[in-house]
Amino acid sequence: MTINQTLEKYFGYKTFRPGQEEIVNSILAGKNVLGILPTGAGKSLCYQIPALASDNFSIVISPLIALMKDQVDSLNNIEKTAAFINSSLDYIEIENVFNELSQGIIKLLYLSPEKLENQIFTERLKKLNPKFLFIDEAHCISEWGHNFRPSYRRIKDFKKFIDFENVAAFTATATPEVRQDIIDQLELVKPKLYVKGFERSNLELNVIKGKEKKERLLKILSKRSTPAIIYTATRKQSESVSEFLRSNGINSHHYHAGLANEVRRMIQDDFINDRLPVIVATNAFGMGIDKKDIRTIIHYNIPSSIENYYQEIGRAGRDGKPSKIFLLYDEKDKQIHHFLINSSYPDRDQIETVYQTICDYGRIALGSISDKSIGIDEKLVTSLKLKDINISLTNSAIKILEEANYLKFESGYNKGYFFRFLITPEQLKKHSSHLSDEIQLDLVLVLLREFGSSSFDKSSRIDLEKISQSLGVYKNEVIKELENLDARGLIDFEKPNLNPAVIVNSPRVKKENLQLNLINLLRQKSHAEKRLEDMVNYAFAKECRFRTIIKYFGEEANNYKCGKCDVCTNTEENSSINDFIGEKIIELLSEIKDGINIKSLVDILKGNSQDAEFLLVEAFSSCSHFSSLQIKSAIKDLEQVGQIRKDDQNKYHLFDVELGIELEQHNSTQSDYEPYLKLFNALRAIRKEVSEKFGQPINIVCPDEVLKEIAVKRPKTSSELLSIKGFNQRMYNKMGDEILAVIKQINIEDSESNLLNENKVPDNIKQIFDLVKKRYSLKDISSLTKLPEAVVSMQIESLISLFPELIIDSLVDHKKSLKIKDAIQSGITNLKELKSSLGNSISYAEIRIILAKELLADSKRF
Repeated sequence: MTINQTLEKYFGYKTFRPGQEEIVNSILAGKNVLGILPTGAGKSLCYQIPALASDNFSIVISPLIALMKDQVDSLNNIEKTAAFINSSLDYIEIENVFNELSQGIIKLLYLSPEKLENQIFTERLKKLNPKFLFIDEAHCISEWGHNFRPSYRRIKDFKKFIDFENVAAFTATATPEVRQDIIDQLELVKPKLYVKGFERSNLELNVIKGKEKKERLLKILSKRSTPAIIYTATRKQSESVSEFLRSNGINSHHYHAGLANEVRRMIQDDFINDRLPVIVATNAFGMGIDKKDIRTIIHYNIPSSIENYYQEIGRAGRDGKPSKIFLLYDEKDKQIHHFLINSSYPDRDQIETVYQTICDYGRIALGSISDKSIGIDEKLVTSLKLKDINISLTNSAIKILEEANYLKFESGYNKGYFFRFLITPEQLKKHSSHLSDEIQLDLVLVLLREFGSSSFDKSSRIDLEKISQSLGVYKNEVIKELENLDARGLIDFEKPNLNPAVIVNSPRVKKENLQLNLINLLRQKSHAEKRLEDMVNYAFAKECRFRTIIKYFGEEANNYKCGKCDVCTNTEENSSINDFIGEKIIELLSEIKDGINIKSLVDILKGNSQDAEFLLVEAFSSCSHFSSLQIKSAIKDLEQVGQIRKDDQNKYHLFDVELGIELEQHNSTQSDYEPYLKLFNALRAIRKEVSEKFGQPINIVCPDEVLKEIAVKRPKTSSELLSIKGFNQRMYNKMGDEILAVIKQINIEDSESNLLNENKVPDNIKQIFDLVKKRYSLKDISSLTKLPEAVVSMQIESLISLFPELIIDSLVDHKKSLKIKDAIQSGITNLKELKSSLGNSISYAEIRIILAKELLADSKRF
């Protein structure tokens, strides 16, 4: 059957779309191919046609069950020719698929990348001699792309193991950097590269800024057509948004990876067959969903990258008809992604913890290596979670340790089932006569016939498939009988570790002695942050939105304008802009208790202020994408509704509705109120961090009434804090130590503030003093003040003599501080001698600060 006949039979088309036929012919000609084709451009057909037209079956690696099911169902509607194997199938169903493969019924087998970890499974595939290897969503193999999956890195091993002659990889989104990484990771030799344009002329892109997202959803859906997909950042959000829509009369359902396979399948089928008009989903939904008439896509949260965003909006309007795209932007979405980025890239301490935990789990002594692999199983993963290290951090740490040659990751392809007889041939003959189980006796005879005398001297690898066929039983029965022989002490039976595993291939060292190159990790983290920043810049783009996307993917777009987006049509909602800027103004004024004039307020929000005091406030530079005129307009709006007010000095203050207090009325003469408000705001800041860390509402973490009581009573000990009405042990576990620390710091600051006035400390030292109290590091203070660390350390030395109780633990890295203290306690108190003994990794400035504090502490003791 020709490729055109195959196209018409299975897909109903007489001609290919532009570019498709060329790709199909390249694959059939034995070329390696990398196809960058936008969603909706028909990339799946580019590998389905060669597979259907070839003599034997081909394999497609695909990341999502939804993708597999949809494409397999579509192909099998015409003729039974495709199948998938993933975690949703049981043993019998998998066996049925293998039977159909061996009979030549199946031409296209879809696999999840995780299935490639199973060595027995891959050996069975190899014996069936598959023709082509196709990799869908190939960006998953690149650390520089979105949605990186470590399991995709095993495809290269699988490719070599099966010995595929050529490979074709496809993705809808890949920057030039990601394209090259895909080629490198798959080791594609002289690949043919096909890139199709990224412009989608039927999509209208819009961005709406502000917090009232659910209300905006109702407004959009009441005016726009369905079917619609709403993408959320978390599972919890998908559930709450869907519930909100249903309560307002909109038929919707949530969809995420936490639902059972059967439930996801039912929701997907209802959506595809128009029984469900709106689906609220995480990015677990959509890959490969062949629904051509999706009219509206809404991102409830900003995606982590333009690649993610482009892929998801590409699911709209595949029929070529006009469709609308909305992005609801809130600054807090950016903070969530920053948290996720920090959770994905381990620091030095976390890498050390992973190394030590793996070595301890594998019972590897110092100076030793491991004979056997150590499985990254559930028990080990749980142990690391208890140390606040998630699976993403664990995988990253293992990769770094592997690069440093401390660990070696095992994919499982060189592992299998091994056995060795533990007794002599004479003893075996004697024991065999007592074997009452007929299968066991036959198994021993097969092993002797297959491996002979060598199996008494060394471990031999068993071909489980061959033995099961010789005995006429299932492989599971063979494994069971081998385990029985092992239990009786006749053989040593070793099963492969089907979990990801590592080997400690260099003698174990103390964790602090690990020699690590963290530069690549920092590059990856920086790259993730850059992609997020590019996505934020898209949200604030002042040029055609599609032009921004096209340029991002490396295509020429100098004179391009889509003519439909909110920027091109000048229809970006002014109300959403004012709402967004207003939120930033309120955030800023809540941090600045003394008020601020309009010029400084605008400069801080636009990121133009050079005042060190404001460089690290949360709202700094948050409105850099807006004009001064837009910010001033938002200030006037807030002033008119009474949310902010000006004092006699033309400084703006926040009217704190929550406390019911006009902040500008509380001037410096109200000495009782100011310390209370200062502590209350500090406590709210702690609560906010805890709320974000645990993903809980602030009132669940700790109600305002309890924080107010703490601010009034200022407890000094844990027992005093727990005696506060409404404050319990659960709250203490999450934030108790931080509360006591900030109370202590503020008490010290209050007494030091009076002392500052008496001694008239110079302004330059006062600025450094304030930064030390705010717990900045020496490096940060040097950067903010633009003074060398040596000069800063001398001024801090003076401050320590003035204020003996000054807390300095944030200035110098904790490990360095301990080393300096140990050297001082050994009797060295001369600055130069200390520097000589501590080496180049610790600076004079760091030594001077710790030395000043330690000498002062000694003078107090004596």
